[in-house]
Amino acid sequence: MIAQISLMKRRPEVSAEQFCKYWLDPHGVIATARPGLRRYTQSHVVDSPLTNALAEKLDITGFTEVWFDSEDGLKVPYPLTAQRQFEAESEQWRRHIGAVRRLVTEANEVIATPQGSAKAFIVNVGDRAGGEPWAEAHQQHVTRLPGICGYLRHKILRQGGPVGTRIAELKLPVAG
Repeated sequence: MIAQISLMKRRPEVSAEQFCKYWLDPHGVIATARPGLRRYTQSHVVDSPLTNALAEKLDITGFTEVWFDSEDGLKVPYPLTAQRQFEAESEQWRRHIGAVRRLVTEANEVIATPQGSAKAFIVNVGDRAGGEPWAEAHQQHVTRLPGICGYLRHKILRQGGPVGTRIAELKLPVAG
């Protein structure tokens, strides 16, 4: 499976509640019209004891996961009606979102995750030049933590800002 993950940062003048409300509807409703879409998930960030200084500085409002069977699914355009809806909403969306970092990943389910489980999204920030030797060690560590009931590991295929929009790129190199 291929997942396109978008790390979303809201504009500073927009409250988290306003952002999330708009993100759910109409944006989320329109986004689900994409042909070949296998799964669409919005993860809204909540306070967590795991939040660190970098996370607070980045102030990520949430993550979108858009899933397809293959990379070819990412290339299939929205139906014309959905395209028109997005165009009509594009100015509103730019008023809500401050920046985006998009990751195209190959998802590997290491431990099946039960429905209704709480999700912790761990982002390894940094340069990927050294490859992914840390991924195996990280997987071994995480899967041994008490209370872990699922583990999904994403191999990053490519990343960058949003394509074809005037929304700013979130300058955040993600190693894994």
